[in-house]
Amino acid sequence: MATPRTSVRLQWESRREPPAIPSNPESRPADISPNSLLHADNLDAIACVSDAQQRGHCPKANLIYIDPPYAMEAKQRIDIRDESGARSEIAYSDYWGDPAKYLQYMWDRLVPMRALLGDDGVLCVHCDWRASAWLRLLLDELYGRDCFRNEVIWRRAPNLGHQATARQLGRTTDSILVYSRTPGCDFRGHIPARSTPIELTRTGRPRNSKWDKDRRAWFTTAPRGDYTDASIETLRAQGRVYETASGKVYIKYFLRRGEDGQWYKDQPVDTLWADDAVRPLRHCSKDELEIGYPTQKPEALLRRLIEWTTREGDMVMDFFCGSGTTLAVAAKLGRRWVGCDSGDHAIRIASQRLSTTAFVIPPHRSSSHPAGSPAPACSTA
Repeated sequence: MATPRTSVRLQWESRREPPAIPSNPESRPADISPNSLLHADNLDAIACVSDAQQRGHCPKANLIYIDPPYAMEAKQRIDIRDESGARSEIAYSDYWGDPAKYLQYMWDRLVPMRALLGDDGVLCVHCDWRASAWLRLLLDELYGRDCFRNEVIWRRAPNLGHQATARQLGRTTDSILVYSRTPGCDFRGHIPARSTPIELTRTGRPRNSKWDKDRRAWFTTAPRGDYTDASIETLRAQGRVYETASGKVYIKYFLRRGEDGQWYKDQPVDTLWADDAVRPLRHCSKDELEIGYPTQKPEALLRRLIEWTTREGDMVMDFFCGSGTTLAVAAKLGRRWVGCDSGDHAIRIASQRLSTTAFVIPPHRSSSHPAGSPAPACSTA
């Protein structure tokens, strides 16, 4: 384990350091490589991937995204329909009884995951109001506060039904805690942008826009805001400063011509993700909705995260992969991937979705593994 870089430490009853990653390569598949689905407890999967990295069979991860247990104190069920009829079965358990068991479970997994990241790798931890504060403290201790990059707030549902009539404000958002392995490193992908179509005038000109004869492009303007004089000079050299006859300074924002011929204004997103590009699951395609996995996340959400933190050919890992959304999106985007889950239903769905066969990794339990820990939750669809 890396030495914690902060004096802040979350304490719970019987806290202990995670067990060492077991070295038992003879019990693991020798050919674990990119694009592998593992049917295993994620501690065993992490050990397997670590072995593969040391042998040069698997590269370091550029992104690890996990959607782990939320400390819900509940068991998540899945509806099954087959030749025997329709029934409901337990997909995974998120029941702990004692918060200390949850915290130790997460600490045991977050620590060895860090070693799987490359120097410019990024960890994204999806959570909600139940455990976000705990996880933030654990990650600050493990990575250091200087490696914290963002807390993304994603609106996962509208404020309707029970949420709107509860005794508190509707809990309609999730958090995604974003940490980099190295402080301040550049993310390998591109910053997500929100595209807004621009209305045209009767003459076909983008409304409220001006023409730049040098770039031969339309642009809109905005006040300089908090740009310093030095920043303004940099933007001026880039041709992005518009100055009025009275000397007032504005910033140019160039429009983009889409393949459909429409003009669009692209704006970098901030940490509040409530736009149409990452809408709640209920608005997703019929194919996604038919997956029907508990606490499923939309593909568009994972697409934004993967495109932000990685580039084509990079390695994406998910150790709570559920029915495989992270892996499916990574494959569509030309990334390599490794994922794991311990649930039979999750592996069945993910195998079908990815058209692959899962490697089964025999369990390894050290004496320091917490007794009675529930099976890993697998929230990502």
